[in-house]
Amino acid sequence: MTDENKDNPIISTLPEIDDHAKKQLALFTEPNVDGNTLMGYDIRPRFVHTRSSKVIPLSVFADKGDRIFEMEDGTVYAIQPAVLDRDKKKVAIFPGTRESLVEEAIMGFASLGPFDSKTAQPGYKYDAAGFAVFFTLNQLRMKMSGREKTYSHAELNEALRVLKGAGHYTGTHQDFGDGKLRKADGYGSYIHDLIFVDNDNPDKNIRVDKFICVYLNREATKLILDGKYKLYDEDFSMRLKSPIARHIYKKMIQQLKYHPHNINENITMVLKQNQCILESGYQIQENATKRKTAFLNALNELVETKRIHPIKKDDVVVIKHHRSIVELEYTVKPTEGMFTYLDQVYERTLLQQNETEDAQTKLI
Repeated sequence: MTDENKDNPIISTLPEIDDHAKKQLALFTEPNVDGNTLMGYDIRPRFVHTRSSKVIPLSVFADKGDRIFEMEDGTVYAIQPAVLDRDKKKVAIFPGTRESLVEEAIMGFASLGPFDSKTAQPGYKYDAAGFAVFFTLNQLRMKMSGREKTYSHAELNEALRVLKGAGHYTGTHQDFGDGKLRKADGYGSYIHDLIFVDNDNPDKNIRVDKFICVYLNREATKLILDGKYKLYDEDFSMRLKSPIARHIYKKMIQQLKYHPHNINENITMVLKQNQCILESGYQIQENATKRKTAFLNALNELVETKRIHPIKKDDVVVIKHHRSIVELEYTVKPTEGMFTYLDQVYERTLLQQNETEDAQTKLI
């Protein structure tokens, strides 16, 4: 973790950003927003969701290398662990479900508007160093527990350090897997920096000595300033038990071809079981029954929470190669409640697009 820094640049004045970016920031943090999901960024495999240990000796990492996710189009995603001290030994820790929830919570804090140390409430600042999100460890723990996710302060502290130290990369299969630490060769960070900031405005009613300051990485910052995000229900997402269900929910928000004037009964989404499992951060198990069970559990959770209709036999297509089943395709249909929420997503997206078009017109 970065050393404590009393003279952090977050105290400095905001750098100049264009009107388009300012308006996108305003939309990103408008009052009562449910949350924001970053386009593309939030639906690719950047976290490892497996039952096997995500904490391994450095020697094992050096032998096995990065966690690799190869898609059917040939795209390969690699996840590199953070190297941290545990029990006086250095270990490799892959970012997993815990870290994905912490990242989601941080993005939720970023949506709460500009940070003011006088109120001690979470929020963001945009300064010369980038897009920073401020909160306390206790606020993070309370946010997680409020979504039925219980972690200790020590676990959350470690999760933040994993997000700072781990990396992810997109490429082809030959680029990865040798176990070398190559952050300088193009691996993207999860968060750019992690700093403890002194509270310069102590108050007897606000007992906060230090805030955690997390700088988002360049990709996430650019997506926000460019308006490449969509409204989504962060509270609902974080309460889901299955990471696969969380992935499908975000995928529906981002990719459903929805228009309020369309007939809702014609709007469906086809999900390829194995590809969805990989995209969500699960490495494919050889046992086909376990794969199917995990995917159906995710779909059933979305059925139980009234986001999609129950899956019928006719909704499933079996894809075979010779006699072997190689894929299952599920056609899912959103519920009326989901369509009602997609109306809000559509209206919010129109506002973002209008701001983008206005900015482009001014440049002509």
